[in-house]
Amino acid sequence: MKKSIVIAIQLMSLSAILAVSTFAWFKVTFNFGQPTITIPTDDNVTEFVFSKNEFIEEALAPAKLKKGVLSGVTDGKGNIDGNNVPTDEGLLPKTKVVDGKTVYDVTDDGRMKFKNDDNLDDYFEYPSTLVYGQYRFIASGENMRFTFEVYYPKLNESINDEEAVDITKFDKLKQIEALNFNFFVTPYESTYTLTQEELQNASTSIGSANKGKITIENTLANKVTDSENHMILCGKGTPINVDGTDFNKKEEQVKSGRINAVKNKSAVSNSYTYTFELIDLPVTQFSGYNLIVEAYYALPDMLIDGNVPLNGEFLLMFNVSRFTPTTSN
Repeated sequence: MKKSIVIAIQLMSLSAILAVSTFAWFKVTFNFGQPTITIPTDDNVTEFVFSKNEFIEEALAPAKLKKGVLSGVTDGKGNIDGNNVPTDEGLLPKTKVVDGKTVYDVTDDGRMKFKNDDNLDDYFEYPSTLVYGQYRFIASGENMRFTFEVYYPKLNESINDEEAVDITKFDKLKQIEALNFNFFVTPYESTYTLTQEELQNASTSIGSANKGKITIENTLANKVTDSENHMILCGKGTPINVDGTDFNKKEEQVKSGRINAVKNKSAVSNSYTYTFELIDLPVTQFSGYNLIVEAYYALPDMLIDGNVPLNGEFLLMFNVSRFTPTTSN
């Protein structure tokens, strides 16, 4: 079975988990027919965990540089033929529109092409993979701030997904520029919830299994096409009602609902964290929400610190709190 990366939920000891003390409760459950696990915190704790699960086809993997093409590496940066090595979205797969669907642009055998049209295939074996997961949560208020740290298994440690997480078996990620996380939030209703197949088709691989796959934007935009219904994206202020019947606008509307995690490195505490905020959730309108997580490596493999694993197994620990936004988007 291929290694994969999604979010699971597990409990762990109070001494090793981040406290949630600013609101009364927060609850997360599995989707997709998995055994339901409910975590009422009651001023205690909660966490999300990236772990293996078979319904995502491939593990998270960084763009792989071909041997001998990287030169002038200094301070974690390098160049190819005098040009800066691409990072972030420049390492993502290329897309194209076919029959009204935005699909990944791949070779005849299904291997991904690069987003940038600057002959990156001459220097890279493949782009960074994109992996998506979807998880239900119930909001405690309209405005919520998520601060999370990323951990990865220590060398030679055996991690059992069926047991509570032992944080002593993990190292904390300090090279936060190596990983990007983005989020979409939709109501937890059948109309808006993605299926296993839809998540698989939006997640890419490093092999030849990408032919015909469509992007997450197109997946969400085409989820509802009935003129009486619209895809709803929450968390960026007034909910975005995506018109599923308007081909020219719907994907741009979905893109406007993407919530980017901000990377934080404190010079004082030497802490490395990511943060994202959900604003003006319509908590009285829906019983819960889907958190759709987008994850990918933002640096090519040769620029990633040697102690960061390239197998895509990561632990995300969230500290969730209420906050008062200065302005609504």
